[in-house]
Amino acid sequence: MLTQAMPVSLYKAVIILLVANNARVICLAQNSISHSLETEFRLSPNDISVQWNTFKPFLSSSNGVFVLGFEGGGREGYVLAIMYIIRYGNESVSSEVVWSANPHSPGGKDVTFALDEQGNATLTDPSKGTLWSSHTSSSSASAALSIEDSGNLILFSSSATGKSILWQSFQHPTDTLLEGQNFTAGMSLTALMRPLASEQVSVFVKMDVDGIGFYTDLGRNASSMLYWNFKADQETGIIDPTNSTLYARMGDRGFLAMYEAGEERVSLSVFKTYNSSTVLHRRMKLDTDGNLRVYYWENTSWQVDFEVISEDCSLPSVCGSYGICRLGGECACAEGHVLDKKDVNATFGRLNESNPREGCLLEEAESYSGATCSSGKPSHEDLFVQLVGVDSLYHQAITAPWPAAGNVSTVDECEQLCREDCACTGFFYNVATKCFLAYDTAAYSMVQTGKSDYVAFLRLSSAANFSMASLRAPTFIHVSGGVSRVAGVIIAAVVLTCVVVLILSVIVARNESRARLRSTDIEKKAFLSETPGVPPFIHYGILESATLKFSRPHTSSQIGSIYAGTLPSGSRVAITLFTVVNQVDWHEIKLHLASVGRISHPNIASLCGYSVQGDKLAVCYKKPSGSILNYPGLDWQQRVSVALGVARALAAIHAGRLVHGLLGLEEVFIGDGGAAALEVKLGWLGVAELVKSGLVVASNISPPSNLTEAEDVLRLGMLLSELFTRKRVKDSELEVWRLRWRDSAGGEDQELLDSAIAADANTDVLSKLTTSIRLCLHPSPLQRPSMYTIVQILEGSSSSHLSI
Repeated sequence: MLTQAMPVSLYKAVIILLVANNARVICLAQNSISHSLETEFRLSPNDISVQWNTFKPFLSSSNGVFVLGFEGGGREGYVLAIMYIIRYGNESVSSEVVWSANPHSPGGKDVTFALDEQGNATLTDPSKGTLWSSHTSSSSASAALSIEDSGNLILFSSSATGKSILWQSFQHPTDTLLEGQNFTAGMSLTALMRPLASEQVSVFVKMDVDGIGFYTDLGRNASSMLYWNFKADQETGIIDPTNSTLYARMGDRGFLAMYEAGEERVSLSVFKTYNSSTVLHRRMKLDTDGNLRVYYWENTSWQVDFEVISEDCSLPSVCGSYGICRLGGECACAEGHVLDKKDVNATFGRLNESNPREGCLLEEAESYSGATCSSGKPSHEDLFVQLVGVDSLYHQAITAPWPAAGNVSTVDECEQLCREDCACTGFFYNVATKCFLAYDTAAYSMVQTGKSDYVAFLRLSSAANFSMASLRAPTFIHVSGGVSRVAGVIIAAVVLTCVVVLILSVIVARNESRARLRSTDIEKKAFLSETPGVPPFIHYGILESATLKFSRPHTSSQIGSIYAGTLPSGSRVAITLFTVVNQVDWHEIKLHLASVGRISHPNIASLCGYSVQGDKLAVCYKKPSGSILNYPGLDWQQRVSVALGVARALAAIHAGRLVHGLLGLEEVFIGDGGAAALEVKLGWLGVAELVKSGLVVASNISPPSNLTEAEDVLRLGMLLSELFTRKRVKDSELEVWRLRWRDSAGGEDQELLDSAIAADANTDVLSKLTTSIRLCLHPSPLQRPSMYTIVQILEGSSSSHLSI
């Protein structure tokens, strides 16, 4: 990252390139860097006088956005890298590495980048040898390097018949993909994680037969292991895993799509900025935590536009060795009893109390000296700590019994398999996928399942700083023979003291009851607020005052328990009031609020805050000025805009792995500008899922039994029918409406329309609209298209040839 802006005037430079026994001088153009480098050049960092912070550039794309140069220096050494440059006017405000030749093998100050007469590009270090090579050759005497405006570094040869590409960076990505870059079979993105278990752990993603696979490479003790599979949604049919040519590409409109050969799209995920009206800088990067994220540049910084893995517990080693990831991403240390010694407990303590994600260790004390596998021979005296309701992230990623476990089907057989293998550091077992062995403490990546049939067994001889003193057993007083009179008196006194203390405790507890309730509310606030995506906390009293103690229902909504109000800041809000079920898991509520809070779209009324008091949970939304039901006189074009706005909102919701579940015209609102500005907002995102979860209850809110994307698509078809016909569509009349819209395909579309807009209807747009409605109303959920497909049809970018 650049720490200071560099003026364009610094681009002025002369680079001396030493070639064989003579010197070639290339004069860089005024206010620019070279756009092409030809055969037989040699270039080292010392040859470059231009420097931006730690970056020494020498080759640029014609648009100036992508620049090749040497990054680094000092102790870290140099890597040959392509920088993504963000400029404001003549100043560079940000740079990010999007490709590098030698990311894990930096060279010294004498490292040399060269293109020889055979057309082979190399990066060499005098002491380390060849760090990178394009492994190319050309029969032509003319070869050159250039960077396209897309960011693709191309090595090509020229002849009388034209240019021939010898090598290109788009086919050899490191940890980043750019817009328009195909990610195909045989390619991978790799990132180094922080060291775990004294080894450097790397993560990588590659294209599998059914989607993008996420893997961890744990080094010497284990093969690569899958921890997440981003499967294709299979929009157009079933993917044949025996003959798959699947590939992925990030589109410039703000989406990640997967295709089969011939550009047949089988999956699509849209970003927050999907269909943005402005041109955005985007890049997709595999981060060091193992997540694949899309970033876009906004104002002064890179913002997350999309992330494949939305839950922290689905990332490898997020809680370190011997750590357990709980719902919501909270880290805890392992705790259980020693196998075959149920009265002996083993507890792990945090390595760093201020950072739970650094992992855990058994508490240090007297050394354990039993026979162990550390001698190189199998041992049946090794102790295992048994954990209940815990699984390995890697075990969860597989859907069938682990092949390496053979025919092992019972937990006892799994234990025996681990005991006989000195490299085994523990094992996991459940009834469905049976036995899974771990070969590194970093391979545990333990997650809480809450299910008693999921068990983990950690080998204590492999635990750092293991000690018998850390195995705490209950303490008993053993009395030999009779009890002395003094001892009896002491015991009686102790009992009497305990009774007095108990009575006093009851009195104190009664007096502190309200204080504890207030303290609980504060703890809930702190617990919920610590998660990214959860909206700001608003004091409950402020929300009570804004709604006159929740006596002002939201008049335009058909959903109960929703109240309108105005905050002291002047912001108009709509507040949903829930009653939290007794003994509820607040982890799940936190997870839900974070999932909803992370979705941001111009056509969605977003969360603006929350509050808790006792068993009440108040969720606050930004309130647009009025319901669309208050605008019955919308013209044809305005109704088309409403249809597009609602469809785009649903596409963004589904891309965030959520559903709406309460879709109707009552939940569509118009912004402060009224019908003239027509800023469409879809309200109450997350309400249906929260009530459906059973975590809370709310009056008059009854989510559909099928809370699915397909149900949302059906409800959109009903909404569009009502919007353009001004006739109510009831569930009991769905078949009638299906027939009406099917018959309209013969050219009778306008007969169904509201008479107020029929004369103004655009024939082409009306055809797209009726096609969308027929598809949405399809009786089979499996035959209904995705929301993205509906958006494409309405926008005119789809051929809409789907079966109806």
